[in-house]
Amino acid sequence: QGASFGKEESTNKVVAVITARDLYIGCHSYHQYVSPHFETIYAFEKGYAELFELEKFVTGLNRNQTMGAHLFITDAEIGENSARNLGLGFIENAMEIEPHFMFSVNCDMHPIDTDHANYQTFEYITLELARTMGQERDIREYQNSTSWMQMEELMADEQPIYAMNTVIWLKTNSKDHLFDAEWHGIDHYHWHRDSFMNSVAKPDVLASTGASWLTKVDVFVESHALIFDVEKMKQIREEYFIWDSIPSETHAIGPLANKHGWVVRRHNEVHMFFDQGREYDEIMNNHEKYAPIAGNKDKVDQMLFMNYEIASRRRNPMEGYNIYQQYVKKNGVHMPDYYGGGFISFIWRDHYIPSFIKNIKATSEMGKRWIYSSMRFAGYYANGEENTFESPAAYPSTLQITVHDKKQAPPMNSFLTFTNGNNVTDYVSYDPRKYLVGPNYPVERRKFTLPVNDETVLDVSFCPLGRRDTNGFAYFHVVQEQCERDVTYGSPAIGNSLLAIDHEVCIGCD
Repeated sequence: QGASFGKEESTNKVVAVITARDLYIGCHSYHQYVSPHFETIYAFEKGYAELFELEKFVTGLNRNQTMGAHLFITDAEIGENSARNLGLGFIENAMEIEPHFMFSVNCDMHPIDTDHANYQTFEYITLELARTMGQERDIREYQNSTSWMQMEELMADEQPIYAMNTVIWLKTNSKDHLFDAEWHGIDHYHWHRDSFMNSVAKPDVLASTGASWLTKVDVFVESHALIFDVEKMKQIREEYFIWDSIPSETHAIGPLANKHGWVVRRHNEVHMFFDQGREYDEIMNNHEKYAPIAGNKDKVDQMLFMNYEIASRRRNPMEGYNIYQQYVKKNGVHMPDYYGGGFISFIWRDHYIPSFIKNIKATSEMGKRWIYSSMRFAGYYANGEENTFESPAAYPSTLQITVHDKKQAPPMNSFLTFTNGNNVTDYVSYDPRKYLVGPNYPVERRKFTLPVNDETVLDVSFCPLGRRDTNGFAYFHVVQEQCERDVTYGSPAIGNSLLAIDHEVCIGCD
């Protein structure tokens, strides 16, 4: 709606591409991503687009609100790399004047709160990143010399920039400053510590020339919001922009750039907020951010259910391992971890569970889909036998599971609890960084037949990857020392030394 299709040149030659990675829980406020100064591409799965009425939103915009808003609706879930590739195709085939830069943003990335002293609009963030990318590209191309400031030291930096990210915050504790805000990712070169905690200001040599304050982030690149050089994207599209849910994209982007003689930098003067999901009541009551699902319990539950089901299809051991193997074969860039749940195991919260799951009939359609998703998260897949799930091979990151005949008291991570009259069957998972199924794990313990019939109720359920409270602490079944034994799995990505639960010594480790 209101699309120029590149007939007008966007300010700072940029286009924005908005989609979801693997979690929808922090996605909202779709109106914030449009601007009369650049075009915006939305790419979402059909069910989610309908839930948030994105077509109605996009077609209701006018030229005063956007240079052009485009909604692509897909039959299956779509992730950031597919959306980036789609954006490249749109630029090449539909836009008369091609933008130089693409700002790829996951829909759980937002400006920090509007009432914060450091608030910046999405429009400002986009244009500032594009301005800096253009400035750096020109300096590096024509002068063959520029600089980036790492605290007290001015560093030579002549290689072309492939991509640039922003500072990312998880929580702001004060409305006046960011000194005690919660940082997301790695504090490269202690920039956060020194600039905020030690009050080191932007160096005069940068401020006086109008240069942006950049930090080198080639080793670990937070990829939730990245602006790319479009021409460089085109050069590597066949070796990179193919798979979504790359198990460890943070470790892949920098080495891939370096392989081509490029670099990745962080813009230290641009701030964004990574929303890892609000409490159920806040989603229900926040009509400004969560329209049109706010106030509608069924729609909020639908979003949470969709969030769980799609994440399980994208972040499971088989899918993660297969993507990793294809990726390595394609471009030779190795990632140090490819466990199925990836980042989800570090942020999952109890309130991501829809309200109707508790006490749902296990044989109902939604009950069965939830069970399938839970087992898939853990690395177990339906094998054709009734209610039977199996790990088809010892994929790295397949979780060890124990079965109990009584409910496990918190903080045990019971992820599926079935009741049938007075009978209880409880399935427990363990820390996904330590207790994994390896090649020497007994075959009979990689297969489970669930006790499900028409009378079975799914009493409670949580994510098998672990639970976290609002303070970010993980809940896992405590494993006694006598129940552990060292095993060697021979997994170069995860590491050779992991622990197994010795069922012969201590069944269930109660």
